[in-house]
Amino acid sequence: MLARSKAFHIVHFFVLNLLFHVNGYAGDESVSLNESLYFKKITVEDGLSQASANCFLEDRLGFMWVGTDEGLNRYDGVGFTTYRWEKGNENGLSNSTILELAEDDDGNIWIGTAGGLNKYDLRTQKFTQYLDSTSYNYYNELLIDPASQKIWLAANAGGLKCFNLQTNQIELFPAFKYNESIVRQFVQINAYEILIGTIKNGIFKLNTSSLEVSPFLNDTTSRFRLPNNKITELLVHENQLVIGIDGGGVCLYDLKNFQYKIINTDNSNLSSNLVYSIGYDADFNILIGTDGGGLNFLDIQDQTIKTYKVEQGNPRSLSANVIRAIYLDSNFNNWIGTYYGGINFVSRSSKGVYYFGKEFLNDNS
Repeated sequence: MLARSKAFHIVHFFVLNLLFHVNGYAGDESVSLNESLYFKKITVEDGLSQASANCFLEDRLGFMWVGTDEGLNRYDGVGFTTYRWEKGNENGLSNSTILELAEDDDGNIWIGTAGGLNKYDLRTQKFTQYLDSTSYNYYNELLIDPASQKIWLAANAGGLKCFNLQTNQIELFPAFKYNESIVRQFVQINAYEILIGTIKNGIFKLNTSSLEVSPFLNDTTSRFRLPNNKITELLVHENQLVIGIDGGGVCLYDLKNFQYKIINTDNSNLSSNLVYSIGYDADFNILIGTDGGGLNFLDIQDQTIKTYKVEQGNPRSLSANVIRAIYLDSNFNNWIGTYYGGINFVSRSSKGVYYFGKEFLNDNS
């Protein structure tokens, strides 16, 4: 079973492509997010189950899945289908707070919730619940790993766990000696190595072949130390690792040349050091979501930063300044999940035309 790359989501199916382009011009040129943006709002009034969007996943059929604090939403470009926990429903979700999503090679959707791991079967359209009766079931991050036949689970205060795809059991991973720590993030840097970001103890490297765990950028042999050990986000493209740090801004680290750069409010125009989420645009410029400081665009070429925040009286500005999730879909549109501001959608189509479902917005709308 293969997981989709966390750094860049590309699928080759037509459903969303058709929905986003059927009603108007969708030119070949792309618009840089460094230019002025129009944020199309998708809220509970449009059918979203709740106003806080925690995660996104575009599946192989082109549907966009959105995890919120009150339900899992499947968006078809026109409307939402919502799934919630229902008492007594063993074929439903185990919890309605949706924290992370991933798709396997069979098209099944794996769902990390505040109350268990769930699998949505594409063929039966039913959920299977997987619970660990011995400890915490709060799974805020997951990574499907074909090398070890495991799904690695960030169990928040429950440490590092894994779901064994051969036994269908959730297991604590004892080789990780910091299971009292809050595991926040995973990112796969090659076929057999995964980085683990924690809120208290920094970053660790897991070899999925030998199952050995070692410190990463937080031991005495490192050439530098991070501003602090509160890791909120990990993202990688080619040799560049992007590290989000709660209270420390962003670190850019070259995995090949071991060079690094710290970006914070002291040495740049970053709006806040409280980094909550990180993503890419189509050109692999870096989008930095903060806890209260809005969305920052970091131009990877000239290293300049532009900030987008809520603007009172401007319906096209960002809807909220707490950014929980950033996602790039197969049509190079960005989906921005906010805290109590719904979804902010940014189209990549050119000439100022922004598409959403069956409607489109132009500069005069």
